[in-house]
Amino acid sequence: MSRQRLTKEAILEGAARVIESGGVAQFSMRKLAQHLEVDPMAFYHYFANKQVILQEVLRQYMPEITLDMVENDWKQNLRNLFQLYRDSALKFPEIFQIFNESSIWTRAELDVTEVFYEILQSAGLTEQQVVIATRICFSFAEELCMNESQGWYQLGTEEELIQKFEDGAYPRLRAMSKLTVEADRNFDYEFGVDMLIAGIEKLLAQPKLE
Repeated sequence: MSRQRLTKEAILEGAARVIESGGVAQFSMRKLAQHLEVDPMAFYHYFANKQVILQEVLRQYMPEITLDMVENDWKQNLRNLFQLYRDSALKFPEIFQIFNESSIWTRAELDVTEVFYEILQSAGLTEQQVVIATRICFSFAEELCMNESQGWYQLGTEEELIQKFEDGAYPRLRAMSKLTVEADRNFDYEFGVDMLIAGIEKLLAQPKLE
């Protein structure tokens, strides 16, 4: 690719392809340059460093977080946001790992947080409750999507699990071993969202302190 054809869009698209093929942990400016057949220094005309490229890739390939809000239905809006987040993580699993690699707020995280705040504020939570609830919602969504996209739900067989128990150890886990390995990721996702919404509803039902 010649310098004349190199654009921000081409760099981000190339970075996404490199990440999806080799993983974000292995991504480097050198590998991106090899993929695009350019000098690595050419990227610095468009981006300050690798971290900026990663943030922009995450923002571009994660959803544009602009929900068509359902009027007076914060619960449905929250469900829609969770689903949008999950769909993107499953569609671009390696790119989603940028969340783990980044030690600072990414622009994609800011986008999602803004929408979480809007939805939870519309539900009637106080500002402090909005902030705390968003952290919890983010933790649930990110961890579940990470596990789901990285194959955590391939839990092996019941026999393999039981073989790890010592005699008499883990009686409850032993009793529920079949359920433990027969995880249904769709059911788990819906169950988790229901739990979060039920918790928010309980908060809303409590009397507000003057």
